[in-house]
Amino acid sequence: MKVICRETLEAIINEIELSDNIELTSTTKPVDLSFIWEAFENELTGAKLKELRRILSTKNNADIKNTEVDIILQELPDETKRNILKQILLSKELKDWLQS
Repeated sequence: MKVICRETLEAIINEIELSDNIELTSTTKPVDLSFIWEAFENELTGAKLKELRRILSTKNNADIKNTEVDIILQELPDETKRNILKQILLSKELKDWLQS
């Protein structure tokens, strides 16, 4: 009896996992966010860009990352910040996403 119950439970779990995977892949479509990083590439110096990439890719806790990113943003001239935001907001990718 235990063997039959175990096999039944395993079959149910497998079916649920399979249906969850199917639903996720069919209802979500990948979003290409490279246009956001491109705005930073276009405006930041190589050193600042490397520093930002390092901060974003480390496994530091959120508070440390927040502080480090804040420092970088504070050091940027206002015009650079505006240019980054304009490139992101006026991008074709964001427009397409908003219209979907």
